[in-house]
Amino acid sequence: MFGGETPLPNSHLSQTRWRKHHKQNAVARGSDKKYHRGMTSLAHLERQILDLHGGLSLRPSLEKAVKLGEFLSEVKQSLPHGEFLPWVRRLPFTPRTAQTYILCFQHSGNAKFPSHLTIDGFVRWVRKATRRTPAPAPDRLARIVPSASVYRGDCRTFSWPGECDVIAADPPWLEHEHYDWLGEFAGKHLRPGGLAFVQCGVMDLADRLGRLTKSGHLRYCWTLAVVYEDVKAFKPVGGFAPAWRPVVVLSRGEREVSSRPLSADVFTVRNREVVKTAHPWQQPLEPFVHWWSRIVVPGSRFFVPFVGSGTEMLAALHSGGTAVGTEIDSATLRIARKRCREWIEQRSAEIGS
Repeated sequence: MFGGETPLPNSHLSQTRWRKHHKQNAVARGSDKKYHRGMTSLAHLERQILDLHGGLSLRPSLEKAVKLGEFLSEVKQSLPHGEFLPWVRRLPFTPRTAQTYILCFQHSGNAKFPSHLTIDGFVRWVRKATRRTPAPAPDRLARIVPSASVYRGDCRTFSWPGECDVIAADPPWLEHEHYDWLGEFAGKHLRPGGLAFVQCGVMDLADRLGRLTKSGHLRYCWTLAVVYEDVKAFKPVGGFAPAWRPVVVLSRGEREVSSRPLSADVFTVRNREVVKTAHPWQQPLEPFVHWWSRIVVPGSRFFVPFVGSGTEMLAALHSGGTAVGTEIDSATLRIARKRCREWIEQRSAEIGS
């Protein structure tokens, strides 16, 4: 409860008296209208949640649960990352109940659900329907030929074609301004619910994460780790021998959780797989193919601002997506185009046979 406010009583009669007394106090401060204008939106939402939940019976209606879920979703959007669950613990119900109300709200627009369901029945129906969502048929996916377009130019001045589902970026690690730009870029071109996978150095992880999220367009989700079997292959930094590379996962707004198989957040690259045949800074392909085949929906559109030798472009193609990328260096650009072209030609031949 916010400081100085009297707890809301349980009984209907006590609530009526409390509201009357509360209104008189507001008038005494100046005017009721002026007082309510001064309340924060968060405090107002908390009062609405308490009022609505206080009026629920032992078997609350689905309609009221949906309304509670709407209020709670609004609160969740307004709070910084990680502060929603502590805030919910102030309320007269558990965080699990709060998540149930939010689930009811998120799926209330589905016209296919049966009428006259209880809250528990509705939740069971949603989970059952989610499990039944058919995955794309393997034989159908096998016939799709993904496309890739790599353009020469500066990603910051390039005219990107509309929106994308995924941003995959491996900026120059020492140039922090590129991470500032990526946060703004996501606000213009990443669709709501879309994901961004951004690589950076271990030592700069905290700074780069702050730069990616400071514009407010991206929300931190997770950190994936590319782990290398041979620690001796890397130069020590700050007294440590780095054996992994972080890939920060961010979303624009609420992340859309895939119903596909779960993915571990660590991928170990064996020594024999570290083969840099195309470029000295070439990244391993296998981790991104592994993650995107499980996290990203086939047919997704990728924007790759820093193509480099084309590893992320290839991983997008492997996952059944289409990719648009830019590279400022002409020699590296030719390598990326060659790798993508060869993969697409091989894929087309496999489909044709």
